[in-house]
Amino acid sequence: MANDILIATTENIPGREYEVIGEVFGLTTQSKNIVRNIGAGLKNIVGGEIKDYTQMLIESRDIAIQRLRDNAS
Repeated sequence: MANDILIATTENIPGREYEVIGEVFGLTTQSKNIVRNIGAGLKNIVGGEIKDYTQMLIESRDIAIQRLRDNAS
C-alpha cells in the first residue's frame, strides 16, 4: 500500500482526485567510512564533484521517500 501513495511537491494536481491526509515526512542520516571520507577530503582540495557523497545523497533521498510513504500509510 505504501508504494500506491502519491507524493507531490505541489498543492494542486490537475486532473487527479486525492485526499490530503496531513503532514508526513521521512528522514535519514548516513555517513561514509573513513577511507571514503579521506578521499572526499582530497577531492575537496582540488575541487569538483564528490561522487561518493552524491551517491550517498541519492540513497538518503530514496530511503527518506520510502519512510515518508510508510509513515503516510
